[in-house]
Amino acid sequence: MDSFVGNSKIVSEIKKIISNQTVSNAYLFSGTDGIGKFTLSKIFAKAILCENPLNGAPCGKCEACLTFDSMADLIIIEPEDELIKIEKIRYAISELMLKPTISNKKVCIINDADCMNSSSQNALLKVLEEPPTFVTIILITSNKEKILHTIKSRCVTFNFLKLTDEEIKKVLHEEDINEDILKLSNGSVGNYLRLKNADYIDALLELEESITSKDLLEINKVITNLKKGKTIKEDIYDILDLLIIKLGDKLTDNFEKNAEKVELVEEVRNNLLRNANFDACLNYLGLRLYEINNKIA
Repeated sequence: MDSFVGNSKIVSEIKKIISNQTVSNAYLFSGTDGIGKFTLSKIFAKAILCENPLNGAPCGKCEACLTFDSMADLIIIEPEDELIKIEKIRYAISELMLKPTISNKKVCIINDADCMNSSSQNALLKVLEEPPTFVTIILITSNKEKILHTIKSRCVTFNFLKLTDEEIKKVLHEEDINEDILKLSNGSVGNYLRLKNADYIDALLELEESITSKDLLEINKVITNLKKGKTIKEDIYDILDLLIIKLGDKLTDNFEKNAEKVELVEEVRNNLLRNANFDACLNYLGLRLYEINNKIA
């Protein structure tokens, strides 16, 4: 557990819970994607199931630790096609009602718990209202607002913070960290890895470079390239979100103009969400950037 990077306060709290044997029946791990919530949930689960935890961490030597990844006392539920169906929750519930086989505890991890629909959440709620004493359920979410209040009220909540750039570097163990992508990752290792391998990252950086241009031809060239990109339509929301982050970092340079650009990009993003014409939205983005950049202060 000491090797886990980031959110040291949460790690310390979890170690205290294990050491003091004060494990609750339900926990909610909340925070942005790609910051280690699932990883820490598995370490926590291993410590709960461990026969002889040491200093709040799993011993790594007992039968529960050695068979952790395949043991029947651990249940991991993940969404399929961005949905956790009620059948999966019912299966988990039926398994949780059975007594442990190796450990004296049972743990169920529900990853992306916000993918449960109302039926699935209500089914889970029945267990949370009267859980078996040996059961612990860990819900993981990047969208806490989608979890029913009645479920949240029965959970001990840990709100995870985004990682610092140095923490991301420590997790990745890479020598050739791309500093541009690191800035765009917004405190998430998952974002960094996704962006590093994204087809559109060059298009994003090209758009960022043109964001201050006063040359309409140069801006139009970038916009035209965006419209021709094969994957751009699928990734345009990521591109615009990341562009907003980049502009936010520059607000102190020229607050009025950059604030206006942030509003512009948000407007274009919202128009696209309303199914406005893709090409028209990008043309509008290019024209307004040109007007803002050439506005007399």
